[in-house]
Amino acid sequence: MPLAKILEARQAPGVIWDRRSRGMERSHRHEELEMNLVRGGRATYLLGRERIELAPRSLVWFFPDEEHLLVETTPDFRMWLGIWQPDFPALLAREGGPAALAARRGLVHHRRLPAVSFEGLSQLCEAVSSSTPAAAQAAHRFLLHRAWQLFGESPSEAGTDVHPAVARAASILQEEQDLSVGELARRLELTPDHLGRLFRKQLGLSLGEYRTRERLLRVRERVSLGGADLTAAALASGFGSYSAFYRAWKRAHGESPLQVLGRPVAPQPGPR
Repeated sequence: MPLAKILEARQAPGVIWDRRSRGMERSHRHEELEMNLVRGGRATYLLGRERIELAPRSLVWFFPDEEHLLVETTPDFRMWLGIWQPDFPALLAREGGPAALAARRGLVHHRRLPAVSFEGLSQLCEAVSSSTPAAAQAAHRFLLHRAWQLFGESPSEAGTDVHPAVARAASILQEEQDLSVGELARRLELTPDHLGRLFRKQLGLSLGEYRTRERLLRVRERVSLGGADLTAAALASGFGSYSAFYRAWKRAHGESPLQVLGRPVAPQPGPR
């Protein structure tokens, strides 16, 4: 569901929920301010050409229209994820709140909180996530004030620049999941071995693993839009057969596609 629809449904200036590793997203941008507070596990974000490594107690902000991609997570990854309506941070700034949160872009995105600060902010996130509509305005005001205050009191943690070809390869494979590694390398004017080594070193997974991840996301998108059974969605997303899709899905999610997506499987096509 689009973020704007989620906020509208909750009748609140923002929403915060406990997010786990299942259901990774494609690279995206949105008009809403976003905050992630990592509760467990590890993850890698790609923000433009910057790689951000997240660990327990990491607090990270994504400002409006900043394209970001959650590249990889460990199975135990878990975080508080908050989003706020585009006009809410500006409203806070006019009332004397943190003006930096109303900016279109941030100079610093990522810091790691001390244990005591993290525990307090995590408990606050939990309280706000269950606040009533009547209390939502005040609850989200206090949460944003407190989160930004604790962020400012914590030491900076710089991200790592990635090679332009790695960022470009990640972007291309989101749109062209059938592209071979050789074709992708030629387009980027690198040898397949060099590109493969760079990609794994800088993003933590191979080109093939990343491409499979993008294919799985395509299946999820096709099914969620309706009108596609799992076999049709799998074949249209670049898998050679339903069985190949099933194995990849089970490795990634630990559950069958039907358990997660709940769509029927059409009769199997002939060999390809």
